[in-house]
Amino acid sequence: MKKYYKFEMNVKIMKIFTITIFILGLLIFKNKINLLSLFNLENHTNIFKFLLICFLIPIWAIIHELIHGLFYYLTGTKKENISFGIALEKGLFYCLTNQEIKKFGVLISLIAPFFFIGIVTLIIGLFINSSILIILSISNIAGASGDLIMFIYFITLNNFLYTEMGEPTNFGIITNKDLSKTKHFGLNLIESGNYKKDMFKVNIKRINISKKSLNIFKKIIYVFVFYITFLIILFIISLFIIKKR
Repeated sequence: MKKYYKFEMNVKIMKIFTITIFILGLLIFKNKINLLSLFNLENHTNIFKFLLICFLIPIWAIIHELIHGLFYYLTGTKKENISFGIALEKGLFYCLTNQEIKKFGVLISLIAPFFFIGIVTLIIGLFINSSILIILSISNIAGASGDLIMFIYFITLNNFLYTEMGEPTNFGIITNKDLSKTKHFGLNLIESGNYKKDMFKVNIKRINISKKSLNIFKKIIYVFVFYITFLIILFIISLFIIKKR
């Protein structure tokens, strides 16, 4: 009889791993991106570039999740079984499926964002000397740390089905193999038992944004509006001073 194994990603380890990779990436390519110049806010070009990067990083994260969903779909997952969500209180943008999918489908979906908007865009950024594209690529490679941990673990398994339980940090493995004593970096086994068909099938919203995320978005908008207003006032004052001279 098949068994199910419910795993939970260790969020603390993932965050440490992500931050470490991001910092290492910036240090490795520091000469290409001229990192220190981005914090020289006396230069208007640097201010624009810094704000643009801050704006594009979450957009890049959303594209990352859309690619997950696209490759779920291309490998056989029904579109009604794919959902997207944001849980900023956990530092997560996510894509979920409540369909049971085979090894090939989950492996392709896990690695696709890392490859297409991480490795490929990094190479393009280095080739065209675009510091913005390099930083975005590094942020995506770092953000894919959880995907890579899962990818490495799943490569070692055979004949299994993968599913998610409507929670961005949990997933299930259905297999005949005994995984009860298996340990893997960043993943914790939290539950196991006899499997029944579609037991993890849950109703999912196509788009799910947590209430805390909405509140955080509001605060970010308030801060952004305040900052832009402050810059505009400074600009007007500087023009007034220049005219008087």
